[in-house]
Amino acid sequence: MPPDEHRPLNLLRFYTRRLGTSLFAVALTLVVATLLLVWTWPPALSAARSLNTPSGQPSLSIPQDTRSIERAVVIPKTRHDDVRWIGDLLNDSNFTAFVYSTDVWPEQQYLQPRTLVGREASAYLSYILDYYDALPKYSIFIHAAEDQWHNDVYSKATNQPDTLHSLRTSAIDAHGYINLRCKLHPGCPADFEPFAPGGVELQGHVYADFPAMYAEMFGVERQEAPESIGNICCAQFGVSRARILQRPKRDYGRMLDWARNTTELDGTAVGYVFEKLWHIVFGMDAVL
Repeated sequence: MPPDEHRPLNLLRFYTRRLGTSLFAVALTLVVATLLLVWTWPPALSAARSLNTPSGQPSLSIPQDTRSIERAVVIPKTRHDDVRWIGDLLNDSNFTAFVYSTDVWPEQQYLQPRTLVGREASAYLSYILDYYDALPKYSIFIHAAEDQWHNDVYSKATNQPDTLHSLRTSAIDAHGYINLRCKLHPGCPADFEPFAPGGVELQGHVYADFPAMYAEMFGVERQEAPESIGNICCAQFGVSRARILQRPKRDYGRMLDWARNTTELDGTAVGYVFEKLWHIVFGMDAVL
């Protein structure tokens, strides 16, 4: 048999393929072993969960008698949100922070919402249900980031501490509910018509039958949904204890059940629905 002139090259290819297969097997083994370690060994799991969490996040100090609290600040938080700014707030006796961890893997030093569906809505409603029988005098619902483009109380800086310290509780006393944004746009005048033919567009989502969702949330007939809704945007507001208590606890439970169980919308869209309705939830006219 004549010698194979290509034998050295073929051998090189053969061993190269074997080496590549071996390296792939080793890499795959390492990946699987790492995943098993993370999922089965609690310290490793905790470390993996905290990779995206800023260091130095403050813990909560909520007094047992929550009814004695002057101003509760309700803050939904994901792991990547940095809420170190509330440290100074916690040293102010006028404020008490109620931070809700809204991740599948929650931060254990914070409160846990009753469902994760609906962005901040689940945390807001969970707070009301958790403390309905012992609500603080004022409840201020805000977002976690220190700087918010939609903060403009008295045209001051956009950060949360300035907004909170500028907030006048006398305004909450006078109206029961106030939005923390002063500018009317986006949102007012009426910019949302639930009965509009062909569905209505809300923050990029099209809802074919918003009145039906409204009816389920509020426990009313479909035709009782408002013809127009006009509200200031962005789901940050202050509410008095008395105004929250004007609605029975079961109403808030029904709203949370709708958020948890709806199959028509994803979690983000559920949050947009509530953003259009918070003022109505707390007894204000449909068009502010």
